[in-house]
Amino acid sequence: MIPDIEPPENPLPRGAVDVGGGYAPLRAMDTTSRDVRLCEHRAIVAYLQANGGTLNRERASVIRWARLRLPNGQVARSRWKESLKALEDVRMARNVKVYCCIQVDGRAYIAEVLFYFRLRINNDTPPKTVAMVQLYSPPHPGILAASSNAYWTAQHLRDSAIRVIDVHTIQSAVMMAPDERYKTRFHDGTEVDRWYLMEMPGLKLTERAGLQELLSEE
Repeated sequence: MIPDIEPPENPLPRGAVDVGGGYAPLRAMDTTSRDVRLCEHRAIVAYLQANGGTLNRERASVIRWARLRLPNGQVARSRWKESLKALEDVRMARNVKVYCCIQVDGRAYIAEVLFYFRLRINNDTPPKTVAMVQLYSPPHPGILAASSNAYWTAQHLRDSAIRVIDVHTIQSAVMMAPDERYKTRFHDGTEVDRWYLMEMPGLKLTERAGLQELLSEE
């Protein structure tokens, strides 16, 4: 039996922005706008064009945010800040880096979040909160079916599959781990940089109880 748990009040920390639906970008954040890499610039241009906007400069620049509070109470992090930390200081629940289940074209994907930022589509609308991500490939269909959806293994596509996504498409933070088993049985060219999906222990329980990851400034 699980006793009744009173969900603790967990107000947003200083500097956080409530962007609706239970989502909120959290600090750390850049102190000034910074130019992005060319592949990231192209992803921003593609996102703007798909949403009826344009970019009126040669290279996009953004103010990066490090974290995102999700409606389920999790805090999704990003490669930008996590990669700067000593291993003992990294949130191990994120397996060093942060990966999120997202919806792209109606399908669920795994993506690594590089950073979050605010992007204005046009002058008539408020800025959107978006994430710069690198997608994983779809899971191996044969292995997924044979394991009754228990073994989700995919290749990290890095900069070849970089996207800008609305943060409201992010469903949850998950844990990805290096998949050493795949290359012992398959040599199909996708065994390099292969990862498998691990469950976040206790996530469903905390969602039912209404508990949230305690928020703090970083």
